[in-house]
Amino acid sequence: KQCLKVTFPKGKFPGLNAGRSVISDWSKFDSLKFDVYNPHQEVIQFGILIKDQHGSSYAERYDGYFALKPGMNNFEFASQR
Repeated sequence: KQCLKVTFPKGKFPGLNAGRSVISDWSKFDSLKFDVYNPHQEVIQFGILIKDQHGSSYAERYDGYFALKPGMNNFEFASQR
């Protein structure tokens, strides 16, 4: 239902920090779904780090890396409950 366009600057670790601009209590949700469009002809490495509001220990966060194929890429992360 929503769209965000992000153009990352060149660099070793370009990124985006959503901080407090997104939902902080995810307990009512079963999953997080999003799409990432790669406009380039080559595969790009994509990393995601999701922390909850209570801390950043490894047990309380999700940290993963993916290969973004050219075109649309669909992701879904199920709840760990």
